[in-house]
Amino acid sequence: MYKFYTLILSLTIFINFSTEAQYCTPSVSTGGLYFSYVSFDYAPSAQGITGGQVYLTASNGYTVTGGSAGTIKRNCTGSLWFGVQNQTGSTQNVYIKVFCDFNGDLDFADPGEEAGSSVYNNLATGSSLGTGLSINMPPVLDLSSLRVRITVKAGSYATACGTFTGEVEDYTLTIPANTAPTINNLATPILNRISETETASEGMLIGQVIYSLEPTTAIVSDADACDQYLGIAITGTSATNGIWEYKIPSGSWTSIGAVSESNALLLFSKNDTETRIRFVPTGAGTPSLTFRTWDRSVSTNGSYHNITATGGSTAFSTGTVTATMDVVSASSIGTDINFYAPSYGNEFNRFNLIKGKLNRSSAVFTNVKEITTDNLAGAGYDIVVDATSNKLFWIAGDSYLSLMSSNLDGTAVTNLTNFAYPTGLALGNNKLYILDYGTGIFSTNLDGTGSVNITGGAGQVNDLNETGDIEFFNNKLYYVNQPGAYGTAFYIRSTNTDGTATTDLYSTLNRIYGLAVGSTAVYFTEIDASSVSYLKSIPLTGGSATTIATMSNRYWNDLYLDEPNAKLYITDAPVSSNRYGFIRSISTSGGALTTNFVSESSLYGIALETPSATLPVSITSVNASAIDTKNKVNWKTANEYQVKQYEVQRSADGVMFSVAGIVTATGTQEYQWIDVQPFTGKSFYRIKAVDFNGATSQTNVVVVYRSLAAALHVFPTLLNGGQSATLQYSAVNKGVYKLRLLSATGIEMQVYSVNISGTGSITLPVPANLQKGFYLLQLTGKDMQYQTKIIVQ
Repeated sequence: MYKFYTLILSLTIFINFSTEAQYCTPSVSTGGLYFSYVSFDYAPSAQGITGGQVYLTASNGYTVTGGSAGTIKRNCTGSLWFGVQNQTGSTQNVYIKVFCDFNGDLDFADPGEEAGSSVYNNLATGSSLGTGLSINMPPVLDLSSLRVRITVKAGSYATACGTFTGEVEDYTLTIPANTAPTINNLATPILNRISETETASEGMLIGQVIYSLEPTTAIVSDADACDQYLGIAITGTSATNGIWEYKIPSGSWTSIGAVSESNALLLFSKNDTETRIRFVPTGAGTPSLTFRTWDRSVSTNGSYHNITATGGSTAFSTGTVTATMDVVSASSIGTDINFYAPSYGNEFNRFNLIKGKLNRSSAVFTNVKEITTDNLAGAGYDIVVDATSNKLFWIAGDSYLSLMSSNLDGTAVTNLTNFAYPTGLALGNNKLYILDYGTGIFSTNLDGTGSVNITGGAGQVNDLNETGDIEFFNNKLYYVNQPGAYGTAFYIRSTNTDGTATTDLYSTLNRIYGLAVGSTAVYFTEIDASSVSYLKSIPLTGGSATTIATMSNRYWNDLYLDEPNAKLYITDAPVSSNRYGFIRSISTSGGALTTNFVSESSLYGIALETPSATLPVSITSVNASAIDTKNKVNWKTANEYQVKQYEVQRSADGVMFSVAGIVTATGTQEYQWIDVQPFTGKSFYRIKAVDFNGATSQTNVVVVYRSLAAALHVFPTLLNGGQSATLQYSAVNKGVYKLRLLSATGIEMQVYSVNISGTGSITLPVPANLQKGFYLLQLTGKDMQYQTKIIVQ
C-alpha cells in the first residue's frame, strides 16, 4: 500500500510539472546594443497609460521585470519611450519591436500581437538614441494584466522567442475592470426622414444616429472609452410599413429580424467600418428602433448577443433609448425642390456631391444620395445651381483649387479652371464670381472662360487678403475679406459687379464664414476665439448686427436664405473633427434651431435649385387706370429676391402681348409704369418678373377701357375744405360706378356708388377736415376706369 501511494504522488508531481505553461525564454546574447531605459510614463493620460514607470536598464540579454509598469484601459493607446545604447564598435541600424499577449495564452504568436515597431538607421557606435512608439489596446481584452515584450536587434527585427544578439525586456501592464457605458434615456436620437418610395437608400451610419444630437445632448458615453466610437445593441424594432435592415463592411443589406434582450444585434459606430442601418418602406409611417449602448468589450460587430446582464462591469448600458423615423408620403413631397451640397471631409475619405429633396414649407429633407462617385471631385467649399442651364458649379474639386461643373444629376463632371485658393462662389447675370484668397474677385463665363479680375484696378479694391464667402444680389456682390494681417478685423463688403463702389457694411474681430443676402438684410455666420459660432444679420446697407442664434464648438460654414418662407438653412460641422455634419434651420426672426438632416460628411456649401418656371417673388396686386390721356399700371410685390426687372406687357386683344416697357427691380415693393400712348378702347396689361438667372413668372391680366368721346371734368379744381366739387362726365357707358376720393398716396377718403348713363354730373361734398394737398377723383366701372385730380388749399 505504501508503494502504491508513493507511485501516485510521484506521478501527480510529474504531471503538474510537465504541463505548467510559461512564456518562452528567448536566447539572447549581449553584444553592446541594448536598452538603457524604458519609460511607460512618456505621455501620461487618461486616454493612455496612467501610473507609468520608468526603468533604467543595462545590457542583460533577457530581463523580466515584476510588478505593474502602469495601467491602461481597453481600446486605449499607450505611448512608450526607449533609450537605446550602441556599444558594438560599429554603426548599426536599430530595429525595435513590441509584442503584447492580448489573449493571455502565454505566447506572442497570435495575429495582432506584434503591437508596434520602429527603425533607426545609422546609429554610430558610442552613441545613444531616444525613440518611441505606441501600442493600441483592443476593445475586447479579457485580462486583468497584460504581458509586454520589448526587443531591440541590429539589422532586422527580432522574433519574440528567437535566438539573436541584442536585448529583450518583459513588463506587465495592469488592465482595470470594465465599466459599463451609459445612455441618456431622455434623449431622442434623430433618424433622417425618408420618402415612402426610398426602398434602396444608403441609410445612416451608426455614428450618425448616436451622435445626432451634438453638440447639445450626448446620447451615449463611456467612462472607459479612449475614443469617441461606441456601438449599439438593438433590442427592439417597431414597424407596420416595412422592415429594418443593417449592413456591415463588405456585407450586404440584411434584415435585422427578431431582436430582444437575449438576442440583441450589436453594431459599431466608427465611420471607417461603414456599418449602417436603413428602413425599407412599403408606405408612410413612423417605424422605430430601441437600443442600448455597447462599448465593444465583448463580441463583434454584426453579431447577436445575449445582453440580459447590463450595467456594472458589462459591455452594455442599463438604460435604453428609442429612435423614431418619419417616413413621409410621396404625395407630400411632389412639389419639393432639389438641394445640393459638396462634401468637405469624412473619416473614410469619400468626397462626393450629395443631392436631395427639400419641402420648403415644412423644412423636410428626403431622398438624399451621392451623385458623384469618384470620391474626389465632389469636395467643395461653396456651390451654386444654374436652373437655366441645368448645371451645378462648385469650388474645390480633387485639388481644392478648381472651379468645377456638372449636370444636375452629377454626370459630366468637369474641371473648368483653377485658382490660387478659391473660398467663395456666386452666380448672377450669366456669370460666375469667384473669391480667391489673397488674389482677387474673378468673373468668368459659365464654361470657365473669359476670367477677369475685377479687383486691383482703378476704382477697385486692392486689399484682398484672407477671404470667405461671396454672394450675388440685385446686381451687386457681397463678400467677406480680412484685408489686414492675421488677428485683424474681418469685413462684409458690397461692390458693383465690375468691382467699383466698394462699401464696408460690417466688421468684427471674429472669423466670418457664410453669407446670405435678402431684400432687406445680410445674414452671416462668425466664430469667436472660444469656438462659439454666431448667426447674425445686418441691414442691407450695413449697420449694427443682430444676433439670431449661437452654438458652441461648431463651424457654421454656409447659409441659404429661403426668403419667401422666412427661413435660413445652415451647414454645421464640429470644430474638432470631420465627423458628421448637420443641416439646421431657423426663422429669420430667430427662435429655436431645428436639426433637419444629419450627414455622414462635414458640409461646407449648400444650394437650392429654384425651378425655372417659378421665381422667388410674389406680385400681390396689379392695377391699371386711365389718367387724362395716359394709362397707369401699378403693382405691389412681396418676398422680392434676386429679381432683375419687370416687363410690362401690353395687348389690344388680350391674346397677343408685346413688351411695352421695362422697370428695373429696386426692392421697393411698389412699382408703376405710365403708358403715354394707350390703345383706343381696351388696353390689356400684365407684368412679367425676370430674375438674374433668367427665371420668370407673370401675373394675371388687367384691362383699361378708353373711348375717344368719353370725358371727365371737375370744377373747380382748386377748392377749400367743406366746399363741393362738381364732376361732369360725357360719353361714359351706362352702368354702376364707384366714385372714390383718394389721397395722393392712395388712401381712400370717401367712396360713393353712382348710376351713370351717357352724360351728366355729380356733386361731391369735400370734407371740411381735409388737409391741404393733391387728391384724385376716380370713377371705376366694370371694365373701365377714369381719373382726374383736385387740389385742396
